Amino acid sequence: MKTGLLVILSFIITCIYAIEHDSICDDKNNCPYPTHTVIRLSSRDDELARKLAEQHGMHVKGDVFMDNYYFLYHTEPNRPMRHKRSAIMRLNEHPAVEWIEEQRPRHRVKRDYLLLDDEGVGIINDIKGRFVLSLIIINDKVRSHIVSRRETFTKIVRSTGRSDAETKRRRDSDSVRRIPRLPFRDPLYQDQWYLVGKAMGNFDMNVREAWLMGYAGRNVSVSILDDGIQRDHPDLIANYDPLASTDINDHDDDPTPQNNGDNKHGTRCAGEVAGIADNDQCGVGVAFKAKIGGVRTVIDSQ
Repeated sequence: MKTGLLVILSFIITCIYAIEHDSICDDKNNCPYPTHTVIRLSSRDDELARKLAEQHGMHVKGDVFMDNYYFLYHTEPNRPMRHKRSAIMRLNEHPAVEWIEEQRPRHRVKRDYLLLDDEGVGIINDIKGRFVLSLIIINDKVRSHIVSRRETFTKIVRSTGRSDAETKRRRDSDSVRRIPRLPFRDPLYQDQWYLVGKAMGNFDMNVREAWLMGYAGRNVSVSILDDGIQRDHPDLIANYDPLASTDINDHDDDPTPQNNGDNKHGTRCAGEVAGIADNDQCGVGVAFKAKIGGVRTVIDSQ
C-alpha cells in the first residue's frame, strides 16, 4: 500500500514540480542593472509625473497604476550608472515623491514536467521523504481533531436532551451520507482526482460537497498572472472577463499569449480555476461559475 502511494506520488510530483529562482543575482554575485524605476506621488498627477521624468532624463511608460504609481524609464539607457543614480537621488528629494524604487528583473521558470534524470530522481526522493513525514504529523492532528469534535458533539447532544440511541442513529446517518455522482460530461472530469474523491490518503478537498451547497464561484472574478490566457478557448470563452485582463508587456487589454507553442501555462491554470462545466470540453474548473481573466506578465518560457 505504501509502495503504491509513493509510486503515485512520484508521478504527481514529476508532473507538477516547479523551480523558482528568486535570487536577483547569479552565483558570481553579478546583478542585473535596474530596468525601470517606480515612483509613488502623494496624489495622482499625470502631468507632474511627466515633467519630473523629463527633468531627470526619463520618461513615463505605460499607464498610471494603483491611482498614483508610475513606471519611469531612462531616455538614454546606456548612460553611465552614476548619472542614473544621481537622477534617482534628485528625484527622491522632490516633495511630491513619497516613495521610489529601482527594480530589477527576476528570473522565473514555469511549472512543468521534471525530467527523471539523476537530479530529478534525487529531488523526488527528497520530496517523498518530507511528504511521508508530513502525513504522519497530519494524521496525528486529524485524530486529535476527530476526538475533539466527538467530545464537543457529545456535550451539545447532552445539553439538548436527546437519547443516546437517537444520537447514534443521526451520527451514523450523517457518516454514510453519500455525495451523488455529478452529471458532468466533460471527458477529463473523471481524471481530475482532486475533484472526484480520488485524493491520496483520503484527504479530499470536499469540492463536490461545496458545489452541492451552491458554491461554484458565482459573482467572483479571478485573474491569472502568467504568460496570458487564450480568451477564446472553448472551455473558457463563456467565463472570460475582459475587465480582469490586461497585457503588461504589449500595453493593451488583450492577454492572448504568443502563439509559439510554449505559452500554455496561464491557459491551463485558468481552466483549473474556471473551466466551464458540462460542456463536453476538457475538464471542470474548481469554480466553474466564476469569471476568469488573465494578466500577461511572462514572456515565452520565463
